[in-house]
Amino acid sequence: MMYYNCQHCSKPIKKINEYLYQLNQASHYRETSHAAGEVIHIIENTHYVALIGNIYYLYGSSLRILHEREQEAVHALERALSLASINTPKSWKAKVLSSLSMGYADVNDMVAAQRAATQVLALSSPKSSYNYSAKLTLINCDKTLLLDQRISRIKSIETRARKDKCSIPANNAAMLLANLSKDESTRLGYLNKVLTSGNKISYNQMRAIIMKCEHLIQQEKISTIAPREKLLIHTSYSLLFRQRMSHLFNKCSVVLLEMLMYARDVRACFRLFRYCSLIWRLYNERAEEMDLIEVLIDYYNSLSTLDRETVNLLDYQYLQIRKETLLSET
Repeated sequence: MMYYNCQHCSKPIKKINEYLYQLNQASHYRETSHAAGEVIHIIENTHYVALIGNIYYLYGSSLRILHEREQEAVHALERALSLASINTPKSWKAKVLSSLSMGYADVNDMVAAQRAATQVLALSSPKSSYNYSAKLTLINCDKTLLLDQRISRIKSIETRARKDKCSIPANNAAMLLANLSKDESTRLGYLNKVLTSGNKISYNQMRAIIMKCEHLIQQEKISTIAPREKLLIHTSYSLLFRQRMSHLFNKCSVVLLEMLMYARDVRACFRLFRYCSLIWRLYNERAEEMDLIEVLIDYYNSLSTLDRETVNLLDYQYLQIRKETLLSET
């Protein structure tokens, strides 16, 4: 039996920590949460306290972004923080507390969220990403603010964070402003800021492109969706499918289907359902699956005989089988 607290284990455990960090940086949150969860069970009782704390942080922050087991994410981040010592760098504590404050907000514990965000302000530089993120959390938790006051403060943070090259809080602020804005051009302006903020597609860019396309579809302006934006939607769908981020995946699926129907890519519409169905069956999301089935059946009935012939028979049969199965289970 291998004893994980022996001196020879320090290097391999550091390698594992580096690997998990790289997974997280590459936005492979699903893989990070799975791997970190397994590693924690192995090294929990070793004396590598700092490394264990960091792995708990990666585990908790990944779960939080996936919007799964949100209470477990909070517990993991609390555990990471509990392993900090007097010698732990302030920047690491600020990082954990920043994620923890947002985790508390996710579970509607606003008092704890405010407390954690306030601690971040004390530990971090005023021009750091963690500091700006904490300020946003405090604004979100403050229910006494009027809408104009809230918008004004978020605008100030968005401007300063972008100036200081803190793209994550700047984009988080822009997404908040897009949600709060009633003016179409202003809303699209903030979404475009997020979409042009980096060359590599990020979590916020996926949120932004989905929200922008949703808005244009609702306004019956689907024809104005640019080729680059169509590519971003397809890329987002692939990433969300792989990471199984169901909260964004559901929205992206509806947007993509609308775009495919508008483009009259009949075959792709029914193929899309098979992929969506896989995720929904994993998460038992029957309502989402049934909604798409009804949309596709109406769409199929509206097609000409020639267009119907382009549909893959297996795809259509699968749709019919899923409809019958869902109806029999109700």
